[in-house]
Amino acid sequence: MKRLRSTPGPEQLYTRTALAMRPPKAGIGDLEPTAEDRKRAAEAEARKNAPRVEFFGAAAQPRRQVGSRIL
Repeated sequence: MKRLRSTPGPEQLYTRTALAMRPPKAGIGDLEPTAEDRKRAAEAEARKNAPRVEFFGAAAQPRRQVGSRIL
């Protein structure tokens, strides 16, 4: 009986688990991509475009503007 009276209630359990065990908040520096993140994104884009580059022999062609029309 003594052990049942010393068991924490639901409020205390919530306070100790959910509130005390929160992960740290992200700062502005954590949200901005790093150079490594940009490098990984560029490599992924290059892998995605590799079949097109292999087939056409070059990356996407630049758009030409002739007069008021863009080709």
